[in-house]
Order: sequence, then structure tokens, then C-alpha cells
Amino acid sequence: VAGLAVGVTLRREVPPQSQVAIHSFWEYATFGVNTFLFLSVGLDTRPEALQGHLPGVGIAVVAVVLGRAVAIYLPFLLLKLFKPAESIPLRWQHVFLVGNIKGALSIGLALGLPESTPAREQIISIAFGVTLVSTVGQGLMLTGALKALGLFQQDAVALEMAGQRGRLIASRAAHVELDALHTQGLLPRAAYEHLRSEYQVNIARAERELRRISEQHLAEGAKDILSMRRRLIDAERTALQGARRNGLIPEATAEEMLAHLDARMLDLEKVLHGGHASKDSKEHKAS
Repeated sequence: VAGLAVGVTLRREVPPQSQVAIHSFWEYATFGVNTFLFLSVGLDTRPEALQGHLPGVGIAVVAVVLGRAVAIYLPFLLLKLFKPAESIPLRWQHVFLVGNIKGALSIGLALGLPESTPAREQIISIAFGVTLVSTVGQGLMLTGALKALGLFQQDAVALEMAGQRGRLIASRAAHVELDALHTQGLLPRAAYEHLRSEYQVNIARAERELRRISEQHLAEGAKDILSMRRRLIDAERTALQGARRNGLIPEATAEEMLAHLDARMLDLEKVLHGGHASKDSKEHKAS
């Protein structure tokens, strides 16, 4: 409850720059805690002890799956009975069951048990075994489960755009390398002209196809532009931070400009997830 309250307050009251900083902090903190927990398990668990508790691990995995099934299907069943318009299709309920990959919390609780706890080693081994099955087993099963449920559908337009972008990147890189070889005198001019014209044709074709896809599929083109904008904002932020470190712009100016960039970044994230732009960003665009 406290986490939900803080999250709601964060979105409404905290400035965009602070939101970005908080999100970044918790992403790194989560990664660090997970790394520490699994490292601690590796140091505290002996492989032979884990092998000795395989029956217990199997029973625990079955119990976890059954408990998870009850926790998923029963609430959705009640939702379907009382609010049919908001019910979730059964296929997606199966995804909740297969895709609910957990482990860090149970490992942390097991490692937090006092040394004098009876069967502490067994509890840690079982927690690690269940986590291993969850992260590795369910992770490998997820794509197959989505395909079996008919939910794994690759976007043909996105794949085509990615293919053309890959061809464009590869052709441009080869073109740059070709110019470097010619400049160094390692390639005869006739061969250089022949290869250069070939790669120029490839580059022009890829650019033309990307433009055609963007014009015919506006949604995919808009999504692509938003992704590029996010990268450009990152480049702007890096440049501003470098200028501030080198004393090229005052601290106050850098903070103000970085705050505007953070507001724009949050707006891009909201647009990509179907949200709305923030007031600060709208004012910045208007100015």
C-alpha cells in the first residue's frame, strides 16, 4: 500500500528530473540486490546439498505452480462473474501462470533465516531450486507457450523495417570502410568505383524502402520516430552533462535544460505506453 501511494504521489508531485533519477536509481538498486542475492546463494549452497534435496524441490515447484494457479484463475473468475466487461481472456490468464517468473524475494527470505533455524540448509536449497526452475525453465517455456496459445505474432511491418534498417546500417558501414581503403591506397580506383556504386545503390534502396514503409504504415513510422527521439534526447543529455563538467555552461543553466530533457523523455515513455504528455513538456514545446 505504501509503495502504491508513493508511486501515485511520485507521478503527480515530483518534478520530471527527480522522477528520472528515482527510476534510474531503483533499476540499478534492483539489479544490484538480485546480483547480491544470487551470489549469496552460490556461496551458501553446496551443489551436493542441492542434489540431496531434489525431491523437496520437485514438491515445492508443484506447490508453487498450484498456488500460483489459484491466485491467478480464482480472482479472474470472480472478475468475470461480477464485472464481465473487464474480464481477461483465458489464454492471457495462462500467460500469467507461465510468465510469472519470480525468485529473488524467496531467496532473500531464506538467506535471512538465523543460523540456528532447523533445516535452514534445506530451505535455502529448495528456494534456490524453485528459483532456478522458475527463471530458467519458465523463461525457456514462455515463447513456446505464447506460440501454442496463438499469442506470439510477429509484426510483419516491424520485421520488414528492421531488415531494411539492418541493410542500411551494414551498407553504410561498408561504404565508410571502402572509402578508408581507397584513401589509404589499398584499393585500385576501378575496383573502388565499382564497389562504391554498388553500395550506394544498396543504401539508396534501403532508404527508399524505409521511407515507403513509414509512409504506408504511419503507426509503425511514428513508433520508430519516437524511439529515435529517445536516443537523441540521450545524446542531448550526455552533451549537456559534458558541457557542465567542462565549465562551458553554468550549473543553473545545465540543470534547467536537463529538467526539460527529462520532461520530454517522460512524455515519450508515456506516449509509447498510451499515456499523455505532461504539462511541463507542453509548456516547453510551446515556448
